[in-house]
Amino acid sequence: MIHALLVSVMLNCLGHMPFVMRSYSIHEEAKTTDFIAFVTFDNPATSVQDKVCKFSIKQVLKSPEPLKTLKTIEKTTPLGWAPDKNRALQFILFADFSSGKPDVFRLIEADQETANYVNGVIKAVSQETLLRYCFRYLQHANEAIAQDAHIVFSNAASHDLLTARSAYDPVKLRSWLAQKDLKPYRINLYAGLLGLTGNAGDANLLVALIKQRDQDPFIPLDGCLMGMILLDKDQGWKLAAEFMQPAKDFTTRFGVLRALQTLKEIGHLSSTDKDFRHLIDEGLKQEDMIDLYISGLRKWKIWDYSQKVVSHFQADQGPLLKRSIVQFALQSPDPNAKAFITKLRLTDPRMVEDCEEYLEYEMEKQQRNNPRK
Repeated sequence: MIHALLVSVMLNCLGHMPFVMRSYSIHEEAKTTDFIAFVTFDNPATSVQDKVCKFSIKQVLKSPEPLKTLKTIEKTTPLGWAPDKNRALQFILFADFSSGKPDVFRLIEADQETANYVNGVIKAVSQETLLRYCFRYLQHANEAIAQDAHIVFSNAASHDLLTARSAYDPVKLRSWLAQKDLKPYRINLYAGLLGLTGNAGDANLLVALIKQRDQDPFIPLDGCLMGMILLDKDQGWKLAAEFMQPAKDFTTRFGVLRALQTLKEIGHLSSTDKDFRHLIDEGLKQEDMIDLYISGLRKWKIWDYSQKVVSHFQADQGPLLKRSIVQFALQSPDPNAKAFITKLRLTDPRMVEDCEEYLEYEMEKQQRNNPRK
């Protein structure tokens, strides 16, 4: 059940498009950083001997008032530091205040173009503005810039991706998807964005990409499948049902669930949609998917499955499935779920208490991440 544990952790991040592995973008790091600047490394040849690295500030990107006029900055030479002494090094420098002085904690090798990108990222005043800005850099020649732009999209909530959809140029997306040797996570992102902004004719392109998975199983499914359902509903649902068959590998079936989650979050799916419910019914039959679909039902607030969900509870089953059932029942308004919890408080009060604590933690986390809600 190790794989189930991993994907249960991943489901805690539902609300984000899982196009690349979640990490912190420069924009997110900048929110909690006091001082950011584009700097030149002044003493690469002698920094080890000097026991200090000296930097000249070329451009202040973020700064509290006392540091805006700062011209130079120093950092104790780290152990094992071995800079290239034969070329001028430039960095984006991150520092926080410590004892009234800037304390450098991160350096990113950079050029003026990188500095311009970081400056724009820092100035983005909303998530929509940030996404519109970063879309232009998704295929940038500088891999560090492109990677950071992808992290921004990876970390974005689905409703924010939808809000910024007018910025996703379908001509560019088609062009990018036509490139050879495009990284799998980029195929996934661009296919999903094309679903938000393309037309019915683009469904053929997405079908071709899905077929590539026969040769390259590392291509994620969820972005392509989401795009298919948005652009060609009948064919998209047919493919989703095919990919949810028990004979398919776990990764493929999990890709279907991720596509459903995003479609639900952007308001494309109704809880009464027969194709949607068919996939839910199939997921609830599969031993390695049932806990994930029960967690999905809870997050989607589809409570008319309550009797079916609580009927799966067995005292000797795995803890992940038991917890997903109890968490669902604790939030369900259905009388069957309430009766189940009342009985379980008598037979296994610790299980109920643990699940209540988890739900409280989950709610606090959501409020921290989405204060506007």
